Amino acid sequence: MMKHRSAIFGLLAVATLALPVSAQYNRIRANIRGGENKCTFEVRVDGVAEIEIHGDYGIIRTLEGNPATWVRLDCGSALPNNPHDFRFKGVDGRGRQSLARDPRGSGGVAVIRIEDPKGGSEGYTGDIFWSGGDSNWGGGGNWSSGGTGWDDGWGNNNSNRGIDYKEAVRVCRDQVARVRNINPNSVSVQRASMGGRSDNYDLSFSFRSYSGNSESGTCSVTNTGRLSNFNINNGGYNSRVSPNEALSVCEREVERRLMVGSSEVRVQHGMDPGNSSYMINWQARKNGQFRSGQCMVGSNGQITDFRK
Repeated sequence: MMKHRSAIFGLLAVATLALPVSAQYNRIRANIRGGENKCTFEVRVDGVAEIEIHGDYGIIRTLEGNPATWVRLDCGSALPNNPHDFRFKGVDGRGRQSLARDPRGSGGVAVIRIEDPKGGSEGYTGDIFWSGGDSNWGGGGNWSSGGTGWDDGWGNNNSNRGIDYKEAVRVCRDQVARVRNINPNSVSVQRASMGGRSDNYDLSFSFRSYSGNSESGTCSVTNTGRLSNFNINNGGYNSRVSPNEALSVCEREVERRLMVGSSEVRVQHGMDPGNSSYMINWQARKNGQFRSGQCMVGSNGQITDFRK
């Protein structure tokens, strides 16, 4: 069994190396040391890369140049889903570091973009800090939208306030940004008529991907701020499963492996690997304890990697 699993991960590693630069990524588990609410990352970059930190693990994705690599990820504790007083500080490196995605209201996913201006690999170090947080859900998928007072994802609705059109646009725009890993400001959202429920906001959107292709899709947002439908047109991937289908595949896999019901599982799109597959973050509650990890769902809807 162990030999079989080693062979699978070996094949995955080879497949990753064979991907084009825009699809290269690798993952690291954080070294949890205890103490202050802080994570320090150290990476080597030759071009442009983005780092995603979620919970107790990190992912680095190379956008331009030679493959970026991890050196370390040291944390006092895991980054919570809804961190309080979050801030980022670039410590060293000759290029530019910037916070591309704030984890507050995005399911506890922090993304830092590094742009290295010169040839050759350079070391970069940065810190993220927070003062507290909780395990309530935020972001897309079947997570709540976080920080706005509606259902926390486990059925604890603490507000009857509905959202307005502007907030619905933000929910849709942020979901597109998460799925395609682009700046939310580059996503255009407008009203659409899809014949759905009268209490939903039906919206259409368009954006330009990293590869320069123009893509579009639709989403529906309930008056409590939840995505009831989300779809990106295939954009050249004729047989690619939809983002919603990828979420469902991961959710079912978590249910099967952890032997829990669907009401105990939350899923959310993570950083887009760029190779037509989907990276899905998941969290499950079993016997009162939270567990988290990741699914990689291929364009055909099959699980290609599962981490916990």
